[in-house]
Amino acid sequence: MIWPFLQRRWWLTQNRLITTIGFSLALPVFLHVIINLVLKNIIVRSIRQIPYETWVAPGLLFLLATITLIPIVYREFFDLRIHHKGLPPISISPVSKLNVIFASILTAMVESTFFVLVGVFVFYSLGTVHFTLLQLLIILVYILVLNFLNANVLVFLSLLTERVTIYVMLILSMLLLLVFGSGLVVELEFYPVIIGKIMNWLPTSALMRGIRMVLFAHIFDWILVVYPLLLAVGVM
Repeated sequence: MIWPFLQRRWWLTQNRLITTIGFSLALPVFLHVIINLVLKNIIVRSIRQIPYETWVAPGLLFLLATITLIPIVYREFFDLRIHHKGLPPISISPVSKLNVIFASILTAMVESTFFVLVGVFVFYSLGTVHFTLLQLLIILVYILVLNFLNANVLVFLSLLTERVTIYVMLILSMLLLLVFGSGLVVELEFYPVIIGKIMNWLPTSALMRGIRMVLFAHIFDWILVVYPLLLAVGVM
């Protein structure tokens, strides 16, 4: 079921190959410049005395995965739908709508993961990432869970409204919450205690906390993975 969707995405990518390659190389550099180069001079070390450049690296990869996922889901589930080019024609096919949505989500996850892999190469070249191959594989597993969660939320928001303004506001709010409320670039301990505790159990925050526990404390908490997965399935 997923193979035709992957072929379609590849055909679309071929039509804008140079743009895609340029974007995949430029975005990690942009994130490195506006986040890492600035904040590492302000927040030299995390509260647990981890160098900020090392501490923030998983967050940059999480952010990269989300940013590249948004336009893919937007095109498939919002833009094509409101212009009557996407879901309505597919919905009359013998394949169930749930299978179509699931295949589209998996395709978006594959494409986003490709951008993340390119980002890892760029970050290594810039000296931002200093993880072993095993650690990178663990990060990719967490990113797949994150992408599955974010894709389901994005699909839900895409089907929720047909107004572009409302949709853009929802996406921007989601992105801001992810960046500043999930511990991607700033530790949640900087927030007031009550707000920090609430944000600590956001599903994206749980994943971010889980991957940092694995990388820096060598502790695996399965609840921090299963909880976001169950929530993603529930949204779907």
